[in-house]
Amino acid sequence: MPEPKSASDITRERDNLAISYYFNALEIEDPNGRILSRPRKGLSASAVSNLKAAKTEENLGLSVFQLVYPNIVPDPAAYPPTKIYGDAVVFTASGSFTVPAGFTNVEIHFWGGGGRDQYSGTGAYITGTFSASPGNSFNIAVNAGSGIGRDNRNGGGYTGLYTGSNTQANYYAIAGGGGSGCFYGGSYKVGGGATWSGTAYQGGVAGTSQRSTDANLSGGVDSFNESGGGASQTRGGDSGFYGAGPGTALKGADGSNQPDNAQPGQTMSAGGGGGYFGGGGGSRTYYTTAAGGGGSSYTGRIQDAYGEDGSTGGGSPGGTTTKYYAPGFGGVNQGGRAVILCFRYGSVA
Repeated sequence: MPEPKSASDITRERDNLAISYYFNALEIEDPNGRILSRPRKGLSASAVSNLKAAKTEENLGLSVFQLVYPNIVPDPAAYPPTKIYGDAVVFTASGSFTVPAGFTNVEIHFWGGGGRDQYSGTGAYITGTFSASPGNSFNIAVNAGSGIGRDNRNGGGYTGLYTGSNTQANYYAIAGGGGSGCFYGGSYKVGGGATWSGTAYQGGVAGTSQRSTDANLSGGVDSFNESGGGASQTRGGDSGFYGAGPGTALKGADGSNQPDNAQPGQTMSAGGGGGYFGGGGGSRTYYTTAAGGGGSSYTGRIQDAYGEDGSTGGGSPGGTTTKYYAPGFGGVNQGGRAVILCFRYGSVA
C-alpha cells in the first residue's frame, strides 16, 4: 500500500496544478456554477451527496481533500473560509425577508425589469454579499419605480433590498430597469438599457447603445433629443424635448402625455426605467416617437459587487448565464426577480 501523502505534498501538487485531491471526485460546481473539479474517476454516490449537501463555495477543495485522504490533516490556513449556504429564497414581487437562525451573511442576485415595448431596454443584473445577524429583516422591492408611457409603454421597474422606510439612503443594492422603447407609424426608437454600475443608456434612434454622462443627461441620441436620458449615480436622466419631467430618486420619469392638437394622432412617448435614479421619459413630438432612458443601479452597501448591463432595443437582460438566472425575467415586457441566499462562514468537519 503506498505511503499517504503529506499535507505539504498535496499543497505543492496543488500549486503545480496537479490538484491530486480532486482526481477521485466527481465534477462539482459551486453555487455560482463554476466548475471546481474535472476529475478522472468517481467517488461513491454517498460521498458526492455529502459534498453537495455541504453547499460550500470556496472551500469545496478541502471537502474533497478530507474525503479522499481522511488520514491526513490539512492546514486550514491554506484554504479560504468555507461558505455554508441555506436555501435560496426567490421574489418576483415585492415582499420582506428575515435572516434565519445560524446565518450571518446574505448573498443577493437581482435582475431589474425590462420596458414594455418590443424595442425597450432590458434590466441590469447585480450580485454581492453583506453581513447580517439572525433575525434581521429586510424589504425587497421588485418592479418598482417604473415611468409611465402612453398606451402602456412603461419603463421597467428596479429590483432592490432596503431596511426601514423606502428611501434611497436605506437601500443596500438596486438593479436598474430598462427604459421603454416606442413604435408608431413605421418609426421606432429604442429604450435605454440599465447598467449595473455607472450611468445607464439613453433612449434614442434605432441601433444606438450610447450611455449618458454626468455632464449631459439631457435627452437621448435622436435628432431633437426627443427621448429620455439615462440615469447616473448622482441624478436622474432628463426628459426629452417637451417631456413630462426628468427621472428622480427611485423613480423613472413618465413620458409626455400631452397630445399636439396641430398634429392629431402623431405622438407616442415612453416611460423611463426605475432605479437608484430613474431614467428620463420621452417627449411630445411631431410625427415621431420618443423612448425612455434606462435607470441606474446601486451597489454601494454590498461587498464583492459584480454585475452585467442590460441592453438597448430589445436585447437580452444582464446575467443570463449566471447560476440563478431564470428565463422570463429582466427582458422586454418582463418583470424583475430577486434571489437571496443566507450563508455563514465555517470549516468542513
